[in-house]
Amino acid sequence: MCPCKARSNSSGAVRTRPCASPASRLASLSRADQLVEVQNRLVSELLDVSCLSVSKLDVQFEPHDLLLLVLQRAQRLASVASIDQMQVVVEGEEKKLPCSGK
Repeated sequence: MCPCKARSNSSGAVRTRPCASPASRLASLSRADQLVEVQNRLVSELLDVSCLSVSKLDVQFEPHDLLLLVLQRAQRLASVASIDQMQVVVEGEEKKLPCSGK
């Protein structure tokens, strides 16, 4: 008997259920991975907010490619949006946009 079919509960009764297909297992793992990534980003952002509230956030100014930052953020949003079956589309010219702050 396949190990995923036999399940016993605290009373010792055995329940059976069909095995999940490999594709279904992969989809479940992928969704779990996306949710963990979202939670990690949320924790990181909460830590940044905490540092801001006590004025201990170390801010370092350096040049950045603004287009690359926008595309990376869109990719992150796309992974979250796919959970809710939404799509993120970035349109525009692909040219270097230097960005630095001071």
